[in-house]
Amino acid sequence: AGFANLAVDVAEDEKAYTITAELPGVSENDIEVSVDDDMLVIKGEKRQEKNEHEKNRYLSERCYGAFQRMFSLPRGADGNKVEARFQNGVLVVTVPKTAQKTQARRVEVKAA
Repeated sequence: AGFANLAVDVAEDEKAYTITAELPGVSENDIEVSVDDDMLVIKGEKRQEKNEHEKNRYLSERCYGAFQRMFSLPRGADGNKVEARFQNGVLVVTVPKTAQKTQARRVEVKAA
């Protein structure tokens, strides 16, 4: 039920990859962001209950469920410096790019 497929936007600039997900009705305590090897995992649970009384009508809406999304970190991403911010129902995960790039260079071949 609920959010089985977490919809996200992924953007990239010269400094970082940014993953944005709208999670209305979710609290930051119900979200977990982790990095395992070269995988970024966003998971959590949405719990929301809304009841309305109107004249003789009773309405009960429930929207809940666990969600999880996994991303393979691209080459050059720094998994040790991932940051996550959650504000007004929007989760923003920033994955910085490593500053160090391997310079193209000639490798000396030595006699064994």
